[in-house]
Amino acid sequence: MWCFVAERDVARADRIATKVRRRCDILSKFPHLGRPVLQGRARDLSLTDMQYIIRYRIEDDEVLIVGVRHTKQERA
Repeated sequence: MWCFVAERDVARADRIATKVRRRCDILSKFPHLGRPVLQGRARDLSLTDMQYIIRYRIEDDEVLIVGVRHTKQERA
């Protein structure tokens, strides 16, 4: 994600990465903040102010980040 944005604007890529990291820190304290995904044990946290989605799983007492994607990006 950072590399893609940084091709156009490094400062913007840094700002986005910082915001995503902060949201991940919040998830570590409030792991059920995101909504469950239909398949599997994954959850999604929408970052509506930035149009990104953090996909993650709760494993035991840890939050595992599966991926981060822009809302306009096709789902894999």
